[in-house]
Amino acid sequence: MPPNILHSSSNRDPLSSNLRAFSQQLTDLTLADITIGAEFFWPSAASQTSDSLSPHWPHLTSLTINYTPITPSGQWLFERDPNEEEEEIEWGEDPALYMEEDELPAPQDQLVNAFRKKASPELMNAFYVAVGKAAGKMPVLRQMWLAASTGTRLSHSFQYTATATSASVCWRSMPLFEPSEEVLDVWKEAARKNLEVDLEVSCVEGY
Repeated sequence: MPPNILHSSSNRDPLSSNLRAFSQQLTDLTLADITIGAEFFWPSAASQTSDSLSPHWPHLTSLTINYTPITPSGQWLFERDPNEEEEEIEWGEDPALYMEEDELPAPQDQLVNAFRKKASPELMNAFYVAVGKAAGKMPVLRQMWLAASTGTRLSHSFQYTATATSASVCWRSMPLFEPSEEVLDVWKEAARKNLEVDLEVSCVEGY
């Protein structure tokens, strides 16, 4: 299992919460190969106090995050697809054929947990609720791209695109990930609040 990197006494995620505070000053932010939690987008119950102010990103127009498929508390965001037949995994080409040496994962990490393809409904829906709450506080956001990679391949992505007159969200994954009604309600509210438009939603299986 992955390590738990939460603050031991408060159960807070200091990296995600401090990045959240920093990001509220920005117009554009890109993060890559990072273990990040829902607390980057919205404060957890453990970190909120009676006088806490809701986060607000008044200038942020673009957010891109490529994150590792684990939570800061040490949980896997993906699990084995129960509909997938048990079979020997084909690893394909050696990643060293198309990746620079300094980009390669350690040999012991290249093939670990490659069977984890299905997004965990509980964890991923909680994650996207937090993301949607944050989007409601990003009035000029025009592009958001969130993607998780397992091993050396992209396995799950989310894209939000907005113009002055439209807003859309799209989840891509294999197998198909379908967000909960709570997730959709939060995102629809964000589109109405920021742009006064109806949100277009799509879920795509595969890439």
